[in-house]
Formats: sequence, structure tokens, C-alpha cells
Amino acid sequence: MRKLLLLIFLFFPFFTFCQVVVNEYCAANSSDQADNYGEYEDWIELYNSGAAAADITGYYLSDKASNPTKWAIPSLSIPAGGRVIIYASGRDEAVGVNFHTNFKLTQTDPEHIVFSNAAGVILENITMQPNQKNHSRGRTTDGAATWSVFTNPTPNAANTGAMQEYATKPIFDQTPGLHGAAISLVLSSPDAGVTIRYTLDGTTPTTTSTAYSGPINVNATKVIRAKAFSSNASVPASFIETNTYFIGTGHTMAVVSVSGDEIDDLLNGGWMEPEGAFEYFSSTQTLIDEGDGDYNKHGNDSWAYDQRGFDYVSRDQYGYNSAVHDQVFRIKDRTKFQRLIFKPAANDNYPFEDGAHIRDAYVHSLSQVGDLKMDERSFEPCIVYVNGQYWGVYEIREKVDDADFTEYYYNQDENNLQFLKTWGGTWSEYGGPQAQTDWDNLKNYILTNDMSVAANFDYVTEYYNWESLVDYVVMNSYVVCSDWLNWNTAWWRGLNPAGDKKKWRYALWDMDATFGHYINYTGIPDQSPAADPCNADNLPDPGGQGHIPILNALMNNETFRQYYVSRYIDLSNTVFSCEFMIHHLDSLINLITPEMSAQITRWGGTYATWEANVQELRDFINSRCVDLSAGMIDCYEVTGPYELTFTVQPAGSGNIKVNSIDLTSYPFTGDYYGNIDILLKATPQPGFMFDYWELSNHTVSPDQDSANVALQITTTDYIIAHFIPEFAIDLGNDTLICEGDYIVLDAGPADSYHWNDGSTAQLYYVTGPGTYSVTVTEAGATFTDAIVVTVSHASAGNDATICQGNFTTLNGSGGVSYSWTPVTGLSNPNIANPVATPLDTTTYVLTITDASGCHYSDSMTVYVLPPVQISAYANKTNICPGEEVQVLVNLSGGGGPPYTIYSIDGLMVTPPLYFYPLDTLEYILFATDACNSVNSDTIHIYTWDKPEINISADKLSGCQPLEVTFNNMEENSGDIFWWNFGDIINNYSDQASPHHTFLEAGIFDISLKITNIYGCDSSQILYDFIEVYPKPVANFSPDRDIVSVFDGDVYFENNTVGINSANWDFGDEGASELISPVHVYEDIGIYEVEVIVSTEHMCMDTASTFIQVTDEYTFWAPTAIKITSVAYNNKFYIKGNGIDATSFYMAIYDRWGEVVYETTEYDNESPELYGWDGRVKDNDYAMTGVYGFIVKYRTMRGDEFEKAGFFTLLR
Repeated sequence: MRKLLLLIFLFFPFFTFCQVVVNEYCAANSSDQADNYGEYEDWIELYNSGAAAADITGYYLSDKASNPTKWAIPSLSIPAGGRVIIYASGRDEAVGVNFHTNFKLTQTDPEHIVFSNAAGVILENITMQPNQKNHSRGRTTDGAATWSVFTNPTPNAANTGAMQEYATKPIFDQTPGLHGAAISLVLSSPDAGVTIRYTLDGTTPTTTSTAYSGPINVNATKVIRAKAFSSNASVPASFIETNTYFIGTGHTMAVVSVSGDEIDDLLNGGWMEPEGAFEYFSSTQTLIDEGDGDYNKHGNDSWAYDQRGFDYVSRDQYGYNSAVHDQVFRIKDRTKFQRLIFKPAANDNYPFEDGAHIRDAYVHSLSQVGDLKMDERSFEPCIVYVNGQYWGVYEIREKVDDADFTEYYYNQDENNLQFLKTWGGTWSEYGGPQAQTDWDNLKNYILTNDMSVAANFDYVTEYYNWESLVDYVVMNSYVVCSDWLNWNTAWWRGLNPAGDKKKWRYALWDMDATFGHYINYTGIPDQSPAADPCNADNLPDPGGQGHIPILNALMNNETFRQYYVSRYIDLSNTVFSCEFMIHHLDSLINLITPEMSAQITRWGGTYATWEANVQELRDFINSRCVDLSAGMIDCYEVTGPYELTFTVQPAGSGNIKVNSIDLTSYPFTGDYYGNIDILLKATPQPGFMFDYWELSNHTVSPDQDSANVALQITTTDYIIAHFIPEFAIDLGNDTLICEGDYIVLDAGPADSYHWNDGSTAQLYYVTGPGTYSVTVTEAGATFTDAIVVTVSHASAGNDATICQGNFTTLNGSGGVSYSWTPVTGLSNPNIANPVATPLDTTTYVLTITDASGCHYSDSMTVYVLPPVQISAYANKTNICPGEEVQVLVNLSGGGGPPYTIYSIDGLMVTPPLYFYPLDTLEYILFATDACNSVNSDTIHIYTWDKPEINISADKLSGCQPLEVTFNNMEENSGDIFWWNFGDIINNYSDQASPHHTFLEAGIFDISLKITNIYGCDSSQILYDFIEVYPKPVANFSPDRDIVSVFDGDVYFENNTVGINSANWDFGDEGASELISPVHVYEDIGIYEVEVIVSTEHMCMDTASTFIQVTDEYTFWAPTAIKITSVAYNNKFYIKGNGIDATSFYMAIYDRWGEVVYETTEYDNESPELYGWDGRVKDNDYAMTGVYGFIVKYRTMRGDEFEKAGFFTLLR
């Protein structure tokens, strides 16, 4: 008998070790590793460097060491040598093997990757370093201590191809920005063995670019880009340094320099989305920030102009910067922008339209300063340079339809956002199809229920910011917008309960077509300054999303109607007043005026024409202010207007709200209307309370003493809100009394009293602790005060439990002198907090004297825990070798649970314990509790011998069916046999030497289990022991079984398994010996296709199917033409097969439904002969825009068709 001694301890671990490490990470994943959503998110690879599987369920990942438990890893076990990819996408989910954290990574700030165990103890804290696009950083080899750059990342694969750190970015000795004269620029690098290559035209430096050899003379504005290339193949090329130098050219506004290989191609009308550098300078051309990102087209009609808009998207993945870091917009506090819009005034551009170069920015800015209940694209003017060339006056605009915008201002991120947009059609920018569904449900509720019913209106108010709708309609009506509702309309809501703006609200979009300017895309009835305000109310439903029908349905509610009509009045007296609008316009014009001469020099036009355009805008505004008054009377049956003046007395004592406007200065004078309620609210300043309203010519409802009143006027008036000093009540400061004493609270003289227990007297007697409050009524006003009364109390503290031999600190409180008994085991019996070290459980009595001279007695008990008790036992003591033995441990006493178990080699184990002894063994178990008391127990296990197995067979392979005789070479009396032959039919036997026939083809595992007379068994599995060759089952499928005579190619995919030859007969005298051939049918008919397949063992089978060849007819129309192109795509015409030219008719309509071209001619050989070349009346070219078409024709076999659609015409 052999003895194995197994020692198991319960105590704290000797060391901390984690075999799982952060092995590789990538925050530069631009287009390399897609997640399960098809998105290219940041990722982290965890690798198990140990020899056993590692369960990291409940461990944590974070991007901040200050919050290491930010994202808990869900159920996850990594096998030995295995790895797992975790996407830092912010989605916070685990779906199958796809894990997504609740945070994202930013490599250019930089952030950290923090890996912690289940207790929150940080195991790794990695400071991220920037990578270039689609590169990663990882351990040089799996689990290594050193880190490297990987230009070819290895997610979910072994780390190979490690590179050294990037070459150092070239150093420029001159700062970018404004220089008064030419400069001599020196480039350098601290690295050995590098060549610096540079460009002067904004393009990306490559290995073929000019090599730097000496100072560069910069005597004109230029962008210089440089990159270092190492002679060491293991050192990747550096990041690019990009500097723009403005030589002798100053500006009065911010300057943006963009550069890249295809930036000029984009801004010259291309449709690419190039990558490029971005530099942002102050008005003194001092560099504020720079980065690298993507550029894309911005603008639709305005894309036809030579001066085009663009969007810039900063890409942290490229390794330069995560955003533009600056307070770009003076009206906003936001200082980080990943996306910015750059517009050269769009359709109000000068000189490409008869524009003022300001309309859109002006309307958005007017909404912002007026604090309208919408979201606007903030505006800041700037100068743009493209690859070093002056590109003119632009607007920097904040992007509203962007999750960064909603997350910053309202705590609504992309996963909690529904954002709908209408531009011709309607789509969901965020929120998917559910956003449209939710909007439709709300719209239908409003349109199918009576909004005059308070409950219905309250329901709508819960989900819809109708005040935003009012501002959206009033704004577009006031500025006479002719391009909204069916275009340029955006509305959204947030879904995060902890965020703001959870009701549907509106955002302004392009506001170029305003103040009588540009095309009337919406079809408003009047674009003049005299347009009635209710023209907006009477629009049908442009865009089909219900905004105007909703407005009219809500007008049935008196609260809404009063607010809607009053909002016109309120804004006309404030932000829409002539004085304010002209002043604000001039303030914005003054920003761009110093730069407009250079804009005109670059793009054409005259300064005088631009000034005239601006004056035309001023004249429209001044006329609009006057004309709107008559429109209000015509539309909403109001009278007047009448001049009202509001003030407060005494000055500074309070404020007045008139309808929706909080007045800020007094006296305030405005024009108001009769036959509609004017709602007034008086709000006192601290130290005052409202007294009454005073009016000269009217009365208010319900009465002049109410702070909230309604007013109907028939003439002018002077309105005063009177306030008086607030009544004072003081119960005194919070106080302390001795137990058994009392105090008297005095609420002072007043009309009436109400204490919190219902008492109504002026005086209140207090004998116990608590908060005592009183409400006092004086002169019709109510006032409250409260006081906290604490009653002195002393305590010996709570009971305590300690381990034998340990100590605890007693917690006496509430007194100035203390006396503890018994004194045994106390460090000092005459202090509040002595240290107690009793040998047994002891009750201590404390006598206390407090500051008031009161005496108290209290007691507490210190419980001393006895040593731990252990009882260990096994579920069986006589076993077969290797049989499982379960060892249970009963622990009691001592420090109590939880108990921790460790083996002699320091590994922690947890009962029940499982062992598989091969020999007779003795187990000795040791236990200790949290107090480190120790005890032990012993278990004996005895083992029997196991039977031996040695399998043989008369044959190992053959074709199906295959008969095999099996035998076990070792056989003892009394053995019981159990064979498993691995197939399906009759796959078991209890014979010592069985015969078995394999009917199915395959490779079979053979297993044998033998049980001896002691009940011990042995098992053996011979994997892939018997191979039965299959007979193939012929199976193929054509990629289509009905084809056109014009397109007769058929691909036959042979799905037969395990063959090496095939013979095909295609039914039209064609044949092939390819496994999966392609055959071309040339004649109409039905053909039987047959294939004969064979395996390498000459097993064969046959299969067949039919192919039908038919005639075909086709139709094609273009989606866009460019009529000024001389090369191609400059006509609109129809292409097709089988069209009967004698029945052809085609008509083209403009967006107003008028026919601009029609024809009945058609030529099958040259269809472009009768296409439309874009000319209309007087042989002029049609305008850029969207056009419709209708085509009617018959096919050669007499089928009649009518086709209709839309296409875009570009000039």
C-alpha cells in the first residue's frame, strides 16, 4: 500500500496572481476588424497565459484607474492558451461570444486600459499610446513583458510580426501660423538612420517625395507636410507633421487650413470622402488645435457652386487627435467637437447667388439669442485655406443631428436617441425603424383624438414638446421660409431617463430660403414681407409627417391656441422686433465685412452688389415687422395692437412674466392685442412677496391680489406689479436639551398658526427630540420655519465580537466623564474608548456624566469566539482505482463562515472536494477560521485492481456494409463486457468477441468497457478505428432553373459529398467533366440535365433536373444626368430589350408637375437619339433639381407597361 498525504488549509492566500493579461489593443480600428454589428470599434484582446482554463467572470475592465470597476465581465472562461476579443463600443452587452463594454477608448488623449479582479484590485493599468490607422499595440509575443507596434494587427490570433516604436515625427523649427515675411524652415529628427521627406502642395509625403536636405524657403502662404522614414525595416514610418504658414496675410476671424491628397478634388465637385489634415487657427492666426480626419460633401443645390461646403470628422483612429478642442462658438461652452460643418453660406452664398452670405447663420443665431425652444447649428465665421490656397469666407457650424451634440448638452447618447429627418423623404438618423413607428403612433393619437379634452392634451404633453413645435412654426413663418416641412425638417427625442429632452422637439436645418430669397420648394402662397402668419397653418402636409395637421389639431385646445397666438406677439416684442433683428443682423454682418473683399476677389462679383443684397435683407425685415401686425388681425381675430407698459414697485422687488417672456428690465413697453388673454405672472425677489396688480384702464382675472392673472385689453395701459417686504418668522437655531428638560418655541404674533402635530397656539412646549415646524398665516400670506431639537443621550456602544486573543475598541459616547466595569482586560477604564482584550465573553457596564451634569448607565458585551471545529468524511472508503471520492468538511465555531480552504501547495479549494486515488490513500485535513484557530481530521481510502483492456479486429476498413470481428486479448473469469461500435444500428454487444456489420459509411470510434467481480471497470476508446467508405448520393443545384435566352449562363453547383469525378449531360448535346461546371444555353426550350458522380473507391450515383430557357424583356432609366458634361451621361433616355418602338411614349415633369419634354419616338439600336438634353422653353437649360418621368410602352409580345420615377439634373 502506498500513502499519499494531502494537506488542506483554511487561511488567507499567500500571493496574488492572474494568468490572464491584456495582450493586444487597438483604438485605431478604422476598417480592419468588424464586430458583430459590422462596425469597426475599438477592441481589447485578453490572453490566458496559464496552463489551465481561467474563469474571469466578475472581473472588470475600465478606461479609468479612478473607476476600475466600470464594466463587469459577464460569464467568461478562457481556455489555456486561449484569447477573447472585447469591443470597447459603449453598447454594454454580451451576445454569445460578442462582448461590448459600456465605454469607448480614446487613444490620443490618451486613456487607460484597466484590468481588475473580482475584488476591484487592479491587475494591469496600461496607458494607451497612439497608433496609426488600422495598427495595434500588443505584447511582443503572447504574454511577453515587452510591448510592440503591430502594423498588421492580430486579433484572436498569436502576436506575430511585432515592430519597434514609430520613427519620431519630424521637428519644424518655425511655429505654424502668421509670419510677417518669408521664413527659412529647418526640419530635423532626433532619430538615427531616418530620411525626412516632405511636400509643399498638401499631399501626403511618401517614399518618393522630396528628401529634406537643407532649409526650405517659404515666401508665400503654404502648407508643408513632412514624414520620417527609417532605414531599419522594423521601425515604422513616423506620423505626419503638418504646418501651414501664412506669409504676410492676416485675417480678422478664425482660419482653418485643410490639406490632403484629394481635398481639392472634393471641393472642386468630386464625390469622394478623403482623409486629410486639419489646422484650426485663431483670428491672429495662432494655432489652437490640429488633427486628422475625414472630409465629405456638404450641400445639395449649393454643390453646383464653385465654392462648396464640407464636413470635417476628426478621427481618433488615425492617431492625431480625437476632436477639435476649443470653445469654437462664443455662445456655447462646449470645448470638444468631433464633427464640424463648414458652409460658405450655402444658397445665400455671394457671388454664386444674389445672397447676403449670412441668412442661414443669421436665422439660427436669432433663434439662439432669443432662447427659442429648438436646437440650432451654432455659427462662427472663418476663413478656409485648401492645400495652402485661399478658399474664402465660410461658416463653422455645430452639427445638431449628431449623437455627440445630444450627449453633451442633454445626456442622450447614440444608443438612447430617436432622430428623424425629412429632406424630400424621411429617414431615421438614429433610432432605426422604431423611431418612425413611435412618431407615427404619437401623430395618429393627436390626429384621431379630441385635443380639447384635457386628459388627451395632457397625454400629448407627456411625450411632445408642443412649445418647440410652436417656435418651429412661428420662426419659419416669421422669416417667410420657403424650404421646410418637405425639406430641411428635423425632430428628435432622447430615451435616457436620466437625461434631458425626452419629449419630441425640433431642430433648425438649412434656413437659406428665407426673407424672400431662393426657390419656393415648399410651395408657400406668399414669399413677400406681407405674408400672413397663418399661411403656415393652412399648408396641407408637406413632407407627410403631420407637423401642420398636428398644429391644427392642437389648436382645438384653448391652452395651446392662446400660447401659439401669444408666441407671435411675445417674439414680435422681443427677438423679432425690427430694432432687435436689424441690430443682430448688423452685428453678424460686421463680423464678415472685413473679409468680403478677399472673398469677392477669389470668387467674383462686386462689393457694391453684396452690400445691396444685405440692404435688401434689411428692407425685407423692416417691412416684415410692420406687415405682420395686419396679418395677426386677419388670421387670429385679434384687435389692436395697443401699447402696454409694465413695471414693478419698488424697483428690484420682483419680476413679471408676460405670456412666454420673462421681462428682465423695467419699464418694458410692447405692442399687444385684444380679444386674446394676456397671461401675467408676478414673481417676488428674495425678501419680498407679491402684493397686488395696478392697472389704469383694465381689470385682471381672477383678481388684482393674485400673482397669476389673465388680462383682456381694449386700449393702452400702464401695468404695475406691487411687492412688499416678506413677513419674518424665527424659531431660533437648532438646540440641545437634557433628558427630562423642556424648551418653549415662540412663533411670534400672527393671524394663525399650524404646528406639524396640528397644534394651533403661538407657543409650543418641547420635551423630546425631533424636528418641529410651524406654518404661520399673516395678511393672507403663509410662512414656515423649523427647528431641530436634540435630547442629550449617552451610550456604551454596540456589542462586539472578536477572535480569541484579539482586541476591540469600546465606543462610549455622550458624556464628559466615563467609568467602565469590570476593569479586567481594559487599557483604561476611565476614558470613552478603551481597548478591551478579554479572554472570555464579558459584559462591560459604563457610567457616564454628560455636559449637563446628567448621569447615565449603559452596557455592552464583547463576545470572544471559541476555536474552530472540523469534521471531515468521505462518501465512500473502498473504491476502484481512479474512482471519484467526495470529501465533505463540516466546520463550526471559531470566527464562523466564510471559511477559505488551501492545499499544501498554497492552492485554494472549496468543499466538497473531489479526488480520484489510484492507490490506497490517507487524507489529513486542516481547518482554520478567520481568527486563525486550527484543527484537523483524517480520512482513509482503500482501492481494488481494475481489469485490463487490449482490443483487436480482423479488418479495419472497407466499403459499406462492412462485417468486422472484435476481440479483447486480456480476459478474466467473471468479467462483464460492453462494446459500443460507434454507429447507429445494433451498435452494442455484451459478447467477449462479437461480430458486427457496419451498414452506414463513416469513420467509427470503438469503445469497450469491462467490469470485474469487484465492480471496478476499465474503458478504452479507439478513435477512428474502423473506416467504412460511403456510397455517394448525387446532388446538385443550378443557380437558376429558368434563364433568359439573352442570359443563358447557368452555374451547376455539385453538392455531392466525397467525389472526385463527375460526367455531365446538359440535354442540348453539351457535356462536361468539371465537378461544378457553367453551361450556356442558346436556344429556347426545356432541357434535362444529368450528372454521374464517382468516389475514389468507384462508388457512383446519378441525379437530374430540368432547365427552362425563355425570352426576356428589360427596362432601364438613369437616376441622374449632368447636362453640361461633354463626355457622357448628358441626356435622359430609356434603354431596354424587346420594346415595341411603335407604342412608345415618354414625358418629363419638373417638381411643380409641368411637362418640360415629351416624345413618342424610340430607337432600339440608338435610344439616346430621342433622349432629353435638358433644354426647355427658348432652348434654355433647365434648373438643377429633381425631375419626374412617365414612360408607357408595349413589349414585342404585346404586354403593356407604364414606368414612372425621379432623377436628378445637374448642370
